[in-house]
Amino acid sequence: MSTTLRVMSYNILFGGVSDGAGGSEDRTGLLTSVVKAVRPDVLALNECCGFAEDGGARMRAFCDAVGMEGELAVAPSGFHVALLHREPWRPASKSTTTAAMHHGLVRMMLTDGTHEVNVVATHLNPYSSLGRLQEAQMAVSQTRPGEPSLVMGDFNSLPAGYDGPLFARRLMDEEMRPETHVCEYFARAGFVDVLAARGVTSHTYPTPLVHRPNYALAPVRLDYVMASGELASACTSAWVVETPEAERASDHLPVVAEFALGG
Repeated sequence: MSTTLRVMSYNILFGGVSDGAGGSEDRTGLLTSVVKAVRPDVLALNECCGFAEDGGARMRAFCDAVGMEGELAVAPSGFHVALLHREPWRPASKSTTTAAMHHGLVRMMLTDGTHEVNVVATHLNPYSSLGRLQEAQMAVSQTRPGEPSLVMGDFNSLPAGYDGPLFARRLMDEEMRPETHVCEYFARAGFVDVLAARGVTSHTYPTPLVHRPNYALAPVRLDYVMASGELASACTSAWVVETPEAERASDHLPVVAEFALGG
């Protein structure tokens, strides 16, 4: 009998309490509703602003609301990264890294008592093409060849082969072309973009939530689940959550993937 592992990556926009443009409506209930509807076993969260304050009270409240436990990488940018897990998955080991990263990453070796999967949650540099590539290399360095591994998060980068419009300077490389270096690097490192592999073409950014000039962009996918070779072959489905609640909860839509792990 196989075990199903469902993973989800979600950029929750300023921790759910601000839109960064003066708006301060608390979107926590919407965010947790989106997560509970999916019920992931493992959840990568980006932009966990405020989750480290008051002794981590907001982190604990979010975990309690979705029925999960987790670890927070307290980023120098204030845009913290979290990795949450649900029983029966528990960390056999875990670590956080923020040094030389704009945001940071969390790594956990998760086990359900039968299987082990190494999971890295990260949020790559939003401003620098070369910075993103360096941080992608740091994320891959948290894995080992041959082990089942996942790297998830907002990569601020375009899918391999993207040939759409050049609409935002921060998504161009140093030669003013669409920046696809990160996904191409993951492919060379033996990882598979499981959404692309399953033919998913939906965008994740931006949603209609926030209306300001730099959001007047062609929609793209910036959020990823990268799986190592054998684990990628066990992927049974992958999708973007495109519900009305998700469109109001953040400027990013979450991505989800399921894996059938052998018994």
